[in-house]
Amino acid sequence: MISYDNETKIFHLDTPHTSYCMALIDGRYLSHLYYGERIGRSDLTYLLRLHDYILPPSERPDEMATFWDRLPHEYPTEGRGDFRETCLGARNAGGLLSLEPVLTDWKIHREKKTIPGLPASFGDNAQTLEIDLTDKVSGLALQLFYTVFQDADVVVRSAAVRNGGKAPIYLNRALSACLSLPEGKGKTLTFGGAWAREHMPVWREAGYGGTISESRRGAPGHSGQPFMGFLYDQGGLYGMHLIYSGSYLAKLDMDSFGDYRMAVGIHPDTFEWKLETGDIFYTPEAVLFYTPLGTEGMTGILHDFYRLHLIRNFKKNRPILINNWEATYFDFDKDRILSIAKEAAGLGVDTFVVDDGWFGKGRMQPSGDLGDWVPSKKKLPGGLRDLSAGLKALGLKLGLWFEPEMVSEDSDLFRVHPDWVLHQEGRAPAKCRDQWVLDLSNPQVREYLITSISAAIREGEVSYIKWDMNRMLSDAGSSFLPPDRQGEIWHRHILGVYEIQEQLLALFPNLIIENCASGGARFDPGMLYYSPQIWCSDNMDPVDRARIHEGTAMLYPLSAIGSHVSKSPGDITGRTSSFRTRGITAMFGCFGYELDITGLTGDEKSQISRQIDRYKELRPLFFEGDYYCLHPIGEKDRYQVLEIVSKDKQRGCIFFFQALSEANGRSLRVRLKGLSEDLCYEIRGKVYRGDALLKAGIFLPYVKQDFYAEIIAFKALPHPWT
Repeated sequence: MISYDNETKIFHLDTPHTSYCMALIDGRYLSHLYYGERIGRSDLTYLLRLHDYILPPSERPDEMATFWDRLPHEYPTEGRGDFRETCLGARNAGGLLSLEPVLTDWKIHREKKTIPGLPASFGDNAQTLEIDLTDKVSGLALQLFYTVFQDADVVVRSAAVRNGGKAPIYLNRALSACLSLPEGKGKTLTFGGAWAREHMPVWREAGYGGTISESRRGAPGHSGQPFMGFLYDQGGLYGMHLIYSGSYLAKLDMDSFGDYRMAVGIHPDTFEWKLETGDIFYTPEAVLFYTPLGTEGMTGILHDFYRLHLIRNFKKNRPILINNWEATYFDFDKDRILSIAKEAAGLGVDTFVVDDGWFGKGRMQPSGDLGDWVPSKKKLPGGLRDLSAGLKALGLKLGLWFEPEMVSEDSDLFRVHPDWVLHQEGRAPAKCRDQWVLDLSNPQVREYLITSISAAIREGEVSYIKWDMNRMLSDAGSSFLPPDRQGEIWHRHILGVYEIQEQLLALFPNLIIENCASGGARFDPGMLYYSPQIWCSDNMDPVDRARIHEGTAMLYPLSAIGSHVSKSPGDITGRTSSFRTRGITAMFGCFGYELDITGLTGDEKSQISRQIDRYKELRPLFFEGDYYCLHPIGEKDRYQVLEIVSKDKQRGCIFFFQALSEANGRSLRVRLKGLSEDLCYEIRGKVYRGDALLKAGIFLPYVKQDFYAEIIAFKALPHPWT
């Protein structure tokens, strides 16, 4: 999987279908050679064009700056003449520092290493290449890590920076990875959106200058993903996805020669890190991939990789839950909860998640009590233990909503510890939702949250928590950190989130955490490591969800997408849709309900039982099958057709959604994917050859109905024509 040719000075990394190659120039400088479809070992240094328009320093030391600005560096640094996007920048006490890291050692580990304090991929049958470089003037030491897995077409990269000098060094840029790509026309793929319309794919023509996806919010936000993709017009898609949940930068640049440089990492605008002598800074991991099969190949690669190597226990069944938020909002008590729970239990629901308002004084609006994670005596006079006992008697488990990163000014926590919030002295806070952000760089704050949340989990025998975050970071100042470390707040905040969630999972191994950030503002690979499912969007309207699900599933497996059946008309769009359609669209992921089921008709209640049975039947497909988007709905199309096929090609289903009917409409023809040509498949009582379904397709009948949805299951049969 990983080898080094001492004669050509080339590192060669192989995945099942790709190769990644690097070379040492003058025995010192690490440069990128090739990433693409798998190739054999050979001397690829001709790809550098060393004697075309640049020469190595050993031949032309007087042209060092030109060499530095033309070389496809594996991990480019600032200050020596590379004026493209760089990965590492730093300053010393005098304010200046240029970097020239050169090779000092390398080794191959037959394992995948963890990263202290950060989520990281895992798995057996992996090899990791460690390359050590040192800037001899400053003493800054750099370790680059490259991991490949026998069963995944990705290269996972990260870096560690150590201060080997005698004086402090301040990092002001520490990206995770860079990738050099050859010239050629193509399009960039990023993701945009806003609250209630997250994860919309955005395609742009690549040209001179840069394409940027970024967030300075302290989380990826509703308007982006820590991702950059580049699709050549002649085929071949490259991508980078950051395993991180804070502010990020993903960028693709074209230089004056038409070559591309792609980079991803922590956003430099909200980052600084002080390294004392001997200190080490670790970057988040970046997942790199190449596929000749475009977005379809990308989706398959990332789904499999995240399921097998990032989501812990991804096969574990998620609860069929009901959440009381859109049923009651803040207006509930124990009796109201149990009245909904009684109906839900009789219909097949197994977990009741009590949302915002169960704690403190029992708030009735989005103001007050955040941070006081004790049950409200007004709403829950018998506490969580009593509520849990009432649910248990109905056969239900208890789930709870928390917003651990926030505190209300009107709370006991703030009155006792006003210094525990992010703030800047002398400046009135820029509030949002009447709440402040807790300073998670302070270990006392983290310990308080672990202790108080753990106490609630123990008292209520809580099996599931919804971790929410409803505002982004601002006024990022800390009473805990010294003045020369204030620039670390943004990164330390997300490290604190990771630490708290890791501690909770260690204390309660069977606990399921569903992350949420005002909908899908923190739907990222970093959260997947702690949270096997993430709330996709606050918008549960079936038409909008079809678009949101489609974009989300381009990167993330269906097993990670939290999705509920809500009321109609919906609060966000006002659109009316049938209970049947809302149920089918919500099955696209981790299924649940969020409405007052006590007010449903008898027919709608009976539909709940049927929907839950159908979902349980199809759940193995959703969790482990191969996903294909056969007909995207995009922003304006009338139809969406999705397909999921089991790995052994024996089972599958087609998800069909018609947003709008049309005059003189007719059936829609689609060609299926992922089937075996040598099998036959039974679809709606009729048998089709696999090769016919793949090449000729099948017709989905036209329905004179808006907002119509259907799931069509199929199975393989012995081939009758062999």
